[in-house]
Amino acid sequence: MISESVEKYKTKVKEYSTDHKLDLLDELDRIQEAGGRVIYWDGRRVLGVLATSRAIGDN
Repeated sequence: MISESVEKYKTKVKEYSTDHKLDLLDELDRIQEAGGRVIYWDGRRVLGVLATSRAIGDN
């Protein structure tokens, strides 16, 4: 995990961000709706190459 946004106050923790993992159905749907494909080849990959589904600067 590169970064995660959380706030800790006393004993409570509030998560502000979610990981964009290829195992999550909503992330798979987002990629497919944008015209991408996710295949399983030595782990899930976008278009058979990328192991991450989002990056800084993606449109």
